[in-house]
Amino acid sequence: MLTVREVSDDEALQALEPGWRALCGRARGVTPFQLWEWTAGYLKHARQGRPLVLVAEDADADNGGDGGGPVGILALRIERYYGTPLRRIRFLTAPLADYQDLLARTGRERECRDAFFAHLARERRRWDLIDLADLRAGTELAELSEAELPAGLRLRSTVHRQCPFIPLPATWEAYNATLGKNLRANIGRRRRQLAKQFRLELGLADEASLDSALTDLFQLHNQRWRERGQSGAFAKEPIQRFHRDVARGFLRGGHLRLHLVRLDGVTRAAFYCFQLGGRVYYYLSGYDPELARYSLGTVTLSEALMAAIREGVTEFDLLRGDETYKYEWQGQDRVTRRLLVWHGGLRSQLAWQGSRLERHIEHAGLRWQRRRWGRKPERDKAGAASSDKGQDTGPDTEPEKARAKGPDKAKAKGPDNAPGKSHEQATAKAARRPPDGGT
Repeated sequence: MLTVREVSDDEALQALEPGWRALCGRARGVTPFQLWEWTAGYLKHARQGRPLVLVAEDADADNGGDGGGPVGILALRIERYYGTPLRRIRFLTAPLADYQDLLARTGRERECRDAFFAHLARERRRWDLIDLADLRAGTELAELSEAELPAGLRLRSTVHRQCPFIPLPATWEAYNATLGKNLRANIGRRRRQLAKQFRLELGLADEASLDSALTDLFQLHNQRWRERGQSGAFAKEPIQRFHRDVARGFLRGGHLRLHLVRLDGVTRAAFYCFQLGGRVYYYLSGYDPELARYSLGTVTLSEALMAAIREGVTEFDLLRGDETYKYEWQGQDRVTRRLLVWHGGLRSQLAWQGSRLERHIEHAGLRWQRRRWGRKPERDKAGAASSDKGQDTGPDTEPEKARAKGPDKAKAKGPDNAPGKSHEQATAKAARRPPDGGT
């Protein structure tokens, strides 16, 4: 039997670190966004609302239970719903994280899920809406049905976002053969042009160069978006400090892949990725807009893919956003889901109706965003569109778009021209966009 306790004060949250780390090692399907480094950075630099971390433990752990420490963790926060008196529960690090889920020991996911919702049902007077977005499809939490909820709770489950990914073969030659003729030619041509015109250096940030490499990433990303009259994902100092802490922690743990393109000794492009469990996750990028004609995004994305294949990675995840360039690189669709849970109280009913209006406005905005960035209208399906972090973008591929990632805007990115990655339009994460540059 599981018992559930709440953790919300700073001292108790920090005390969770050993158990959190151990649980990540015993859970399946963990992404970089569930690692302690991501959570700790958020709590220190980017927190919103009040933390509400639920911890499931074996009631009989001292009497033959399944070992000590947490069996499951559901990291949430409670906040005012767009400044109203209504109270909304969300994932703790939303919308900075592209994938969300509960953490649970392998084989005990459903047990933890049910225990968490039983606890939330008992505490329903403290909340009006539970809004869990960016759930990876196929997990126990993402596949929750209303019939499995405690009595009195209602549920609406929808497709939320597209997260294209690229399955990787064993060799670059095998992957390159799947690309279109023009893209294959462009990869080689741009590399040769850069090597001819500049002293070209391609590499990864290490411990000695990390601080300066992150500064270059922030400046390049924000510069491109300022020229477009928008703020980038790294526009705010707290978000920069958050990513510095995350990057340092990920570097120590072997999860950071910050690719750099240096020309004549100056960083002109940066490609910010994470690696975990045989997958690489492309999060954000920055490119010098003055060198867009060299398609730096295409060069950098191809280098990141080559490096991933050399390391034996089997999947390159392009994360939130359905930018066209992702499919030119043989991206395949994967969707995330969004769960909305409410109850019979008047305030809860109002929050539910407000969420319906919010989704309608959001989808209208995404349709406008696609038209603006030239995305294919047929991808405007089921509300699964751009990222929640800000505008989506892709590495300098045509059409040149960029994704900016910033506090609470949707996310965007793309190899040389796409916008970067971003968060919800409302708060602190400017948008993520496709790798800037242009083919």
